[in-house]
Amino acid sequence: GYNANFILFDFVNQYHNQGLSQTLLINILGNLALFIPLSIILINYFKFLTCSNIIFANFITSLSFELIQLSTGWGIFDVDDIFLNTLGGIIGIIIYHLITKNKHSKIPSTIFLINFGIIGYISLYKFYPILLPSFII
Repeated sequence: GYNANFILFDFVNQYHNQGLSQTLLINILGNLALFIPLSIILINYFKFLTCSNIIFANFITSLSFELIQLSTGWGIFDVDDIFLNTLGGIIGIIIYHLITKNKHSKIPSTIFLINFGIIGYISLYKFYPILLPSFII
C-alpha cells in the first residue's frame, strides 16, 4: 500500500493529540539532523554556492527522496519530512557560519562526523537495534 501525508505541520497536530511520543521525537529530530551534514558539505566544499542555492539543494534532495517513496510505496511520503529536512539544512548553514569565524577551524568536519554518528545510531536504534551493543541501548 501507498502511504502519504500531504498535510503540512501534521507533526504539530500529532503532538497536540498524542503528546510527545518517542516515535514523534525521533521523527522530528532525525529529519532535522539528517540534512545538517549536507549543508555543511555543500557550503564547505563548494564555495561558489550561495545560501539560497544550498537551501534549494536541500529542498530538492528531500523532495526527491519523498517522491521516490510516493512512487514506489517504500516508506511514507510526508510533506512534513520535506519541511523538516529543509529546516535542518538551514540549521546546518547557521551552524557552519557561527563556527567558521575562525578560517582554519576543523569544527565543521567534527560536527559533520558527530552528526553522521548520531544519525547512524538513531537509524540502528529504530530499524535494527539488535546490532547495537546492549550497554548502548
